[in-house]
Amino acid sequence: MSFLAPVDCPRCGAPLPPEAIGATVATCPYCDGTLAADPRVVWSSAYRRALADAVETGVPLLNVGNVAYVVEGRFARGESSDVFLARRAIAPTERVLVKVLRAEEDADLLEREWSVLSALHDSDAPGAAHFTGRLPQLVARGAVSDPGRGDHGTATVMRFQSGFVHTLDDVRAAHGDAIDPRHAVWIWRRVLELLTWVHAHGVAHGAILPQHLVIHARDHGVLIGAHARAGGDAGVLERLVVRAARAAFGPPTYVPLRLP
Repeated sequence: MSFLAPVDCPRCGAPLPPEAIGATVATCPYCDGTLAADPRVVWSSAYRRALADAVETGVPLLNVGNVAYVVEGRFARGESSDVFLARRAIAPTERVLVKVLRAEEDADLLEREWSVLSALHDSDAPGAAHFTGRLPQLVARGAVSDPGRGDHGTATVMRFQSGFVHTLDDVRAAHGDAIDPRHAVWIWRRVLELLTWVHAHGVAHGAILPQHLVIHARDHGVLIGAHARAGGDAGVLERLVVRAARAAFGPPTYVPLRLP
């Protein structure tokens, strides 16, 4: 079957030579136009030029490993690190959160967070598909640098999850510390459900604070971030809270409830 069904050049209408029929790429001898049977075929030189142009100039960049990210702004400031909203500088692009340590002596915190999250994401326990979606999604880690300053520490790259943009601290500030009780109920329930599932793996978060709870208002979702203080045994307070939650709500539901 011929790849180039027409015998005439679609650009100028001139007849194509016999050797062009069936070729993946051919050149019209009359208009010098390049014809490709597959519209996805491009010249490698044109692709390299476009790829180089995709790296923006005049914008803040962070390099983690061998990948450059365009920084769009600060997302959060934690106890030991700064979190930046960024996007991959070249195709295929994606929006990410880059968590950069401020002091290298705290590198063990990022290492612990990576280990805990990796173990939880590897879980095949009931509800894993839902609950791991409410945890940070790991992309990469390594030394971080920028073109102007060189290497300056360690960073973790996590996937930005659309809609999760405001912490519970932000919500409290916006509503004057008085959240509608209906919203407080679903927020609290989401947190307890996720903690119950995490504790079933023998892991305690260790720092359930308003600034570590990221809210998706439309979908009634809560993402728990900042696992740098997570440990291998559920703490006493967390165990008591989850035990009370199980008594009040029963075992965790694996499909989020849509509450008013």
